[in-house]
Amino acid sequence: VTPRADNLFAQGDRIPALITIEYMAQTVGAYAGLRHHAQGHAPRPGYLIAVRELSLHCAHVKVGERLHVHAKRVW
Repeated sequence: VTPRADNLFAQGDRIPALITIEYMAQTVGAYAGLRHHAQGHAPRPGYLIAVRELSLHCAHVKVGERLHVHAKRVW
């Protein structure tokens, strides 16, 4: 993900780090959609209901800074 200046949550040249949870949710949605597609099923709507643990090591992310988001099925 490379946040852009036209991001809805951009505050000048930065985005609050908490917004990265949306990037995580989108990554999980893409992962689940690909798994369903590989099994011959149509993608289904999904919802991020909770985050069990989240550690943010900064308050903001700079616009244009490349972020790497990974999804791994653990259960």
